[in-house]
Amino acid sequence: MLYCEGKTKAIIKYVASSGQEIKHEFLQVPIEIDCADVPRTGRFIYTVRASGYNFGTCTPIGDRAFGLTVVADSYAISSAPPLGGYETCIFNDYNFYIATEKVNTFLGTSDAIITSIANPNYSPGGKYLTIKFQGSEIFKTQVKNCDYSVTCDDECPEGYLKCVIPEYPGYCCIPCDDIKSGIIGITAILKGINNG
Repeated sequence: MLYCEGKTKAIIKYVASSGQEIKHEFLQVPIEIDCADVPRTGRFIYTVRASGYNFGTCTPIGDRAFGLTVVADSYAISSAPPLGGYETCIFNDYNFYIATEKVNTFLGTSDAIITSIANPNYSPGGKYLTIKFQGSEIFKTQVKNCDYSVTCDDECPEGYLKCVIPEYPGYCCIPCDDIKSGIIGITAILKGINNG
């Protein structure tokens, strides 16, 4: 959705993943806002390569292979029995994990080489608030939930009433629901007085 078209600035209020309420101002307007779930990815990129004399005598089984790249947080190794009747075809079973969920298994030779680098696209997962200006992403942050409010220039967000006050910035925004509740309460009191 497009916000603050024809205005000079946009102010967004949201709750960060830490629970802290944040207020962020953008001078590039109009802005487009999207909030969506982003899946969790692993912290590392593991590359598994087989080496050794028995590599050519063994056959990969199913989705298991002799060389692959896996994005995960960690891995564990367990020994597997020889396959195919070859005594030289010894394997280790590599289980890769994102948190505690297994993401892949690699069946490789006993002398496979595993290297790792930090994943430059690591994401802890969760909800992300993305702000775009003219189709280009200008801001992205993880949020607790997708509840946010947007004000343009010195206006109040939708569902709020602007009231003039002597303190900076010279106005405040009162939720209309609070005013409505107050009016209902006063009305009930007045009905009680009139009927009493």
